[in-house]
Amino acid sequence: MRNRTQEDLRQIIITQQRKHLSLNSNTAVNIDRDEERKKDHVSHFVLRLAFCRSEELRRRFVKAEGTLFKVRWDTDDRKERADWLRSRDFGWVEVSLAIL
Repeated sequence: MRNRTQEDLRQIIITQQRKHLSLNSNTAVNIDRDEERKKDHVSHFVLRLAFCRSEELRRRFVKAEGTLFKVRWDTDDRKERADWLRSRDFGWVEVSLAIL
């Protein structure tokens, strides 16, 4: 995936994710969300095992997982994402857009 723009990479990831490993939001209907999450978890750990053989492979895996997370985060349902952030005890103070 070298020499690709961020947008090209994002589109490739979205296409491949839909094809091989969809992960719908909690508000999706008629979807077995538990099965989707199970596949996501299993694939993460299988790849983690496959990429643990060297430091270079580990770095590539972490970079790829970070990119996948960023794309999923950016394309996720905004309300669901905000609800998830509020459900965690990060100790953050929410700043309203009026202040910015």
